[in-house]
Amino acid sequence: MQQLKKPLRTCPVCGLQAYTEEDLKRFKKDRTCLYGRNNLCNKCNREYVKEKKRRTAEFIRVFRERSPDGIIRCYFCGKPILKMKGVEGGALHIHSLDDDHENWNPENKVPAHAACHIGYHSYRDGNPNWKGDEASVSAKRKRVRWD
Repeated sequence: MQQLKKPLRTCPVCGLQAYTEEDLKRFKKDRTCLYGRNNLCNKCNREYVKEKKRRTAEFIRVFRERSPDGIIRCYFCGKPILKMKGVEGGALHIHSLDDDHENWNPENKVPAHAACHIGYHSYRDGNPNWKGDEASVSAKRKRVRWD
């Protein structure tokens, strides 16, 4: 197969490039992305997932130590977070207070429910990060409610 001049995918971490469909198999599957593959290659994605699990476990410990009763509570709604893994609305997400996701200082990180965290970044009144119209806001509100 003839190689294209522009790569289909390029890993931002290691620089691996995919020029053919066969090369795309070295990239993480993601049906929402172009060509059905994410920009992260499989190797860099494995390292990312490993590091994320390590940091999450570390912050669960930090959040429990910070709490007077040992119960991790959502920064936004104040309700207890009961599920430490997953993507459901009640699961733990780690929110960055200064919006710098590369700043891993424990004082910059707070616990949040997934739904509260998504809600904050999506449609909270006066949120500078919100990008959308009122129709998409009501659709998001319906989608993220969990209690």
